[in-house]
Amino acid sequence: HSIELLKNHVDEDLPFEYHGGYVGFLGYEVRHDTQWALQHDGPKDTRKASGVRTEPVASLTPSAAFLFADQSLVYDHWKREWYLVGLSDNDDGVSSIRIWMNRVEHVLLTVEPSLPAALVDH
Repeated sequence: HSIELLKNHVDEDLPFEYHGGYVGFLGYEVRHDTQWALQHDGPKDTRKASGVRTEPVASLTPSAAFLFADQSLVYDHWKREWYLVGLSDNDDGVSSIRIWMNRVEHVLLTVEPSLPAALVDH
């Protein structure tokens, strides 16, 4: 495995378009949640005909989630290369990202590959 540390913010060196920032997902159920609201001018009413409100069953899996990733570990499965991507808008943040990158680089260089020996190039 090879490691590429981006100690200076040089976007053009990345072989992919991801540079940090907001990441997340919209699940299939978001379509149903928003479709009802758009068609009926508001959220779905959960009252029964009797007027008693019933709460929907809560799922343990959210239908949408987003977070701001200012530190990302990206793995290219085809090239088997690691990339550390940091995002900051000030010098203190850049310093923190460099410390994080050095720690992650150390871990990546010292851990044993988890792939079976037959799958690892020698």
